[in-house]
Amino acid sequence: MEVCQFQGRTFGKLKGHLFVFEFSWDNVRPIEYVGWNGTKFEIVDKRFKQNLFDFYYGFGSREMKLLCNKLFKETEFENPKVIVNPAEFWKWCGHRTQWWRDRECLFSSACVEPSVSAWKKLIETSHSKAKTLKNKIRTHATKRLLPK
Repeated sequence: MEVCQFQGRTFGKLKGHLFVFEFSWDNVRPIEYVGWNGTKFEIVDKRFKQNLFDFYYGFGSREMKLLCNKLFKETEFENPKVIVNPAEFWKWCGHRTQWWRDRECLFSSACVEPSVSAWKKLIETSHSKAKTLKNKIRTHATKRLLPK
């Protein structure tokens, strides 16, 4: 299993399946994807958490729980590849992103409103800068000084 670290959490990838290492569960568990919800990065795993009283809650099935136990025992979590850029993380996961203002993004649900404030929060959270081109118009220039 390939292992990486993103936003302080350890993720694994095996044959198109994505896993997250949960310290509180002392195991890895399957997830669907990690998306932006407008204020933070959110793990989407509804498919594996449908019934709270299910014996395999968080895993979805007995086979997946056995696979997660096996991966937890066999995988080396010591020195994961650290990914800071969300677009690189989504490419590592193999998820398809959409273009949002000046960067790639994967929203956690269709209900997330792609507002300017959510975009600014994504820039702040990912410790990057806006990539838009800003041209200031020179107001105190004569026609002779303007570029031709």
